[in-house]
Amino acid sequence: MDEGQEVLFVGGFMSELYEELSVNLENEINEALQDAARALNVHIDLPFARDIDIPIGDSIADALPRVELPIKPGGFVTFYRQMRYFDAEGIAYRNLSTVSEAFDTSASVEHNAAALVKVLRSTDKQVIIVSHSKGSLDTLDALLGVPGLVGTRVVGWIAIQAPFHGSPVADSTFGPLNGFLLEALGGNGQSVEDLKTKVREPYMEANKARIETLTGRIPVISAYSTYEASGGVTGFASTFASGIFNAGLVSEISTIVVRNYRETPRDISRVIAASTSEAIRLVRERVAGALNEAMATIG
Repeated sequence: MDEGQEVLFVGGFMSELYEELSVNLENEINEALQDAARALNVHIDLPFARDIDIPIGDSIADALPRVELPIKPGGFVTFYRQMRYFDAEGIAYRNLSTVSEAFDTSASVEHNAAALVKVLRSTDKQVIIVSHSKGSLDTLDALLGVPGLVGTRVVGWIAIQAPFHGSPVADSTFGPLNGFLLEALGGNGQSVEDLKTKVREPYMEANKARIETLTGRIPVISAYSTYEASGGVTGFASTFASGIFNAGLVSEISTIVVRNYRETPRDISRVIAASTSEAIRLVRERVAGALNEAMATIG
């Protein structure tokens, strides 16, 4: 980058809410793990039709330690890792969240677009914008409103995971709890409304010509990934728990129970206690590995 240029990070929707919402995800994961554990029942075949069932599931569920998401410092701050990298490389940057008192990721597109325009007009540097999620909608609205700054003040734009045509998540999953948290942090319902497909699709169609003009003046990169969702938080938690208590783990626990039963067949309480202790160790290992892998890309 030239000396007279800088990167301006524009954060995504409700980054302030990530930590609060993660608590709900933690609760869902813990409940799902307990439910999966309670379903365990080890059947032991014995001679002379004296088969026995060892109700190990409830004991494991009650002994499960609470799972906490392995959030590293800064893990829920938008662009945290990128900013640390830029610091190390000596690349000039600013984050709109820190240089603009008005900018609020939980506010409406119109509100944040105005905040961005104010910052753009106040700098004498050429700016390359890097935006994430709803921050890209804020950026688009801002740039469409000040075409004179496009190509002069703003010389490039990278939009990451931008829901330009709307987000199905906003269409269906924001319920009363999310609304309560949003209001508690000073946000408003319009920020969610601005993400809905019924709002975004007409917006994109109405501004099609202006967007083409914008992208013709400066290089624009839109980077995104795709995935298939099977539900909301509860769907993820259930899938996660099923992955932990899969056939492999159930088989290992069954082997442990059978071994302990053979050692003390007349002391079922001891069998359950000893088996639970070993099973919890296995669950801990699996959960730690799975969560670290799942959370590796946050930030």
